[in-house]
Amino acid sequence: MSTYKVSKLEGALLDLAVCQVGRLWEMAHLYFQTMTLDPTFNGAKIVELERGYLERKMVAVCMLQPRNPFRQDPQEFSPSTQWCFGGPLIESERINVFPRVADAGWSAQKFVDQFGAMPTYGYGGTALIAAMRCFVASKVIGNEVELP
Repeated sequence: MSTYKVSKLEGALLDLAVCQVGRLWEMAHLYFQTMTLDPTFNGAKIVELERGYLERKMVAVCMLQPRNPFRQDPQEFSPSTQWCFGGPLIESERINVFPRVADAGWSAQKFVDQFGAMPTYGYGGTALIAAMRCFVASKVIGNEVELP
């Protein structure tokens, strides 16, 4: 296990952190509705996949690992880059996302309790990165997260 600062996470590490702290593999069958008998997942890990038509470079991605590999394929899960994963999470967690004027980045804010106290914040180059950093920050104690 390694410790990472939430404010520095991006790419596959940010996606893995979102999945780990929110235990999102437990509800992943809502994202990946398949015809299999067992569409459930055990967890997530970072895997390198080949991408690109001409360059064929390896890219690290977060993959959900199926509970039963004979009935479900591993699925890519990237809420920090794809709105189909990050959008529902932003809506269900009630994360506020707004542009920053000073540096052309994005800010995200989430109130932890129902009375509006203790907000958590996230900043990033895109709205999804800011929102996912905010989500991770709202689930961990302090500003660091441990990832495998």
